[in-house]
Amino acid sequence: MVRKMEKPVLFILAFLLLPLFLLGTDDSCQEFLRLHVLANSDSADDQLLKLKAKDAVLSEVNKLLYNEKDLHQVLEILKSNQSSIEEVAKEAIDKKYEVSIELRRESYPQKKYGSLELPKGEYLSLQVIIGKGEGQNWWCVLFPLLCSIEAGENAIEVVDGKEGPPVKFRFKLAENRKEPPSLDSVLAFLQQFRLWPWS
Repeated sequence: MVRKMEKPVLFILAFLLLPLFLLGTDDSCQEFLRLHVLANSDSADDQLLKLKAKDAVLSEVNKLLYNEKDLHQVLEILKSNQSSIEEVAKEAIDKKYEVSIELRRESYPQKKYGSLELPKGEYLSLQVIIGKGEGQNWWCVLFPLLCSIEAGENAIEVVDGKEGPPVKFRFKLAENRKEPPSLDSVLAFLQQFRLWPWS
C-alpha cells in the first residue's frame, strides 16, 4: 500500500516544487529570457507610449513563442522576427519614435515574489528601446513560459529599482485551454525539466 502511494506523492511534490526549482537557483539566470522596455523619457505621454509598446510586443512575442520550450529555438525565432516585432511596437505608438530591438545580456537585481525568487545576475533580455530610451523602464519574464506576468493593473513595473503594483503568476500549462491539462502533458512537461521523481 505504501509502495502504491509513493509515485503519486512524489509526482505531486515535484509538480508543486517545480516553480521554486526553476526560479530559486543562481544557475537559473542562464535559463531565462526577460523583456525590458525602455521609454523615450519620463514624460506622461512617453510613459503611456511605453505601456502601449509593451502590450503590443508581449502579444506578438507570446504568439511566436507559444509552446516553445527550448531557449536556443526561442532566440532563433526572435532573431528571425526582429523586424516584425519592431514594426508591431512602432505601430502601437503611432510611429512617434523609432523603436529598436536587441537581444543582449543585462544585470538584474534579486527579485522575490512570495516564495518565488529570481536571483541577482546577468540575464538574456529582449530589449525594446523607444526613441532615446532614457525613461523609466518595464520588464517581465518571457521564457520559460511556465508563468507569465499579466498586463494592466497586475503588471509589475520596475522604476529606478522599485517595484510597482503586485504581480500575478499563472501556469502556462493551463492558459488558452478550456479544460485542465491532461496527466500525460504534465508528465511530459516534468520530464523536460528532469523532474521525473520515480525514474
